[in-house]
Amino acid sequence: MIQKRFDEIRLTGALPSPSAIGLRILELTQDENYEQADLIQTIMADPALTGRVLQMANSALHGGGMPIETVREASMRLGSKALRALALGFSLVEQKGSGPVGGLDHHAFWSRSLATAVATSVLSYECRAWSPAEAFTCGLLADIGKLAFANLYPQKYERFMNLPLAFHDWRLAKLESCAFGVNHAEVASLMMEDWGLSRALNYAALHVINKPTGPMPKASDGGAESLTRVLRAGRAIADVLTLDRDTGEKLWLPAFFRLEQIAEEIEVPVEQLYRLGNQIVPAWQEWGALLGVPSGQALDFEVVAQELSTAGVTAKEDPATVEPSEAQCNDLREMAGEEPQAAEEVRAEESDDSATRVLLIDDDEQMLRLLSHYLQRAGFEVATADTPRDGLRKAVSLMPHIVVTDWMMPGMTGIELCRALRETPAGKRMYVLLVTARGDDTQVLEAFDAGADDYIVKPFNPRILVARVRAGQRAVEMRQKVESSEKLQQRQIAHMAIMTRKLRQAALTDVLTNLPNRRYGMNRLQEEWENATRMQRPISVAMMDIDFFKRVNDQYGHDAGDAVLVHCAEVLRNGVRRGDVLARLGGEEFLLIHVGATLEEARKTVERLRTAVEEIVIKHHPEELRITMSFGVAERSPDHETIDDLMKDADNALYQAKEQGRNRVVLHRPAPPDGELRKGA
Repeated sequence: MIQKRFDEIRLTGALPSPSAIGLRILELTQDENYEQADLIQTIMADPALTGRVLQMANSALHGGGMPIETVREASMRLGSKALRALALGFSLVEQKGSGPVGGLDHHAFWSRSLATAVATSVLSYECRAWSPAEAFTCGLLADIGKLAFANLYPQKYERFMNLPLAFHDWRLAKLESCAFGVNHAEVASLMMEDWGLSRALNYAALHVINKPTGPMPKASDGGAESLTRVLRAGRAIADVLTLDRDTGEKLWLPAFFRLEQIAEEIEVPVEQLYRLGNQIVPAWQEWGALLGVPSGQALDFEVVAQELSTAGVTAKEDPATVEPSEAQCNDLREMAGEEPQAAEEVRAEESDDSATRVLLIDDDEQMLRLLSHYLQRAGFEVATADTPRDGLRKAVSLMPHIVVTDWMMPGMTGIELCRALRETPAGKRMYVLLVTARGDDTQVLEAFDAGADDYIVKPFNPRILVARVRAGQRAVEMRQKVESSEKLQQRQIAHMAIMTRKLRQAALTDVLTNLPNRRYGMNRLQEEWENATRMQRPISVAMMDIDFFKRVNDQYGHDAGDAVLVHCAEVLRNGVRRGDVLARLGGEEFLLIHVGATLEEARKTVERLRTAVEEIVIKHHPEELRITMSFGVAERSPDHETIDDLMKDADNALYQAKEQGRNRVVLHRPAPPDGELRKGA
């Protein structure tokens, strides 16, 4: 249901997307076997992006050492996945708007997102939870679903973004689910999946939303639970940094006291969390200056905690834990059937019979009446404003196609008004015609530099005015046709992307057992191998084989063999640890990747699986079949240079299990060093 709803939203073509350089990176890295040199070259083509990548690579979070001076060196230090994720994240920040849209202030949104990114990165390094660079990207993009809703449903989203219940992410997600059938965390996770970010980042973005007093969800991907915890902690620190302290007991104090619970979740003393918070503040301000994102005033967490303790201020009930009422949810569900704003706008623009809206702005009441008379008689829908401020307000609310404004007005000139309009997304689409008493070259050039599309000099012939407005009408209609065509293409491309994703998923799934297939399993093993190398953690694999499977096929038929495979797959799927990866290699062979597990930890898991398989009874009329499985387990060691070496040792252990009588677990233990052999001799 959630995936279907997201697919419908995506077809509008109005979801936030990376900049041109970001889209090029997505296109370049769509194939898993892309050339790293091409990615580096693409990033180097953007000096600003290059500087930001180098800033992250030279961060103390990445081990210090010699300064990094090239993107190639940054790639070696950060890792290829982290480099790609960072570049995409930074390219999205470049697309940031200004001012509120759909009740969401872009400056405040990116300020909190950046604070979350910096805090998550610092905490990830401190807790050894995940790559700091990828954790930074996860924090930066975890709230991108809010931006999507603000773009798609600007009026509807603004209505309940201002509700008292909406200030905390968990409750906001509840309201979104009531109104739209999907929440911002689910949208963010699916967008990140579309962009090809790692599964752990997608998982963390999805599961960071939960009730403040509730337990953290268990992960279904390697290391994702730890990343989810530090993301939640990073978001809590960002709340303290970005919420207005004047909100006091209503918002800010509960957010600060929430840090005590957060410290327990990530298993660090709260005093240490305060010290880390003091490290995060200057890093947030430094990144804010680099990215052009506002950051707040300095805050000393330790000093604030001491002041609150001295004053005897204690934590009270957190208002964020209050459930939205059923009545509130019912009110919001009425919005669920409405289509995204972007789709409504496309149809409105494609309608041929809608009148062209013209906004007239002039402080001369007589001139307003005159202009309005001629334009209404020519068939235009006319609105008027007698001050520049009123004109700006009506431009935002009425969304006129054409704005005709006088040059000289008290408080704000027509030039200043034009510049103000061009600062807004809606204003950039309006056709602006300036009316002036002077027509010298200097003034004309100034008008065009400010963003005016045309001008007319007083006194003017009314027919010339109407002709110039009609010229503007033709320009507006041509732009609308181009935009409609582009949006149609975007929807077609989005539809193709959906089909491509589904085909790719089918290509990586075993049809019979619905488990990941060999291709997925081997690609995933390579991923986890690289993660284990970077994070310096163990990894083990188990090769598994159904005993006497050929005998089942020969004696009972292939339909019985299929039933055995399906039942075994289900038992294995239900018995593996959260975070481990199970795949069918082919025939009766399966692969289990034990993420972050030692040989002994892997042995306990597969021994439990062996027992579970041994106990199942498969009814195949009129027979009841009992089966067993053999397991070979190997842990990565210094002797293993590639995943093939690790797989070979696990396969040899499986062969020994077969030789020793089947229905057993055999571990591959690496040979001891020569010195230990001589000592044992």
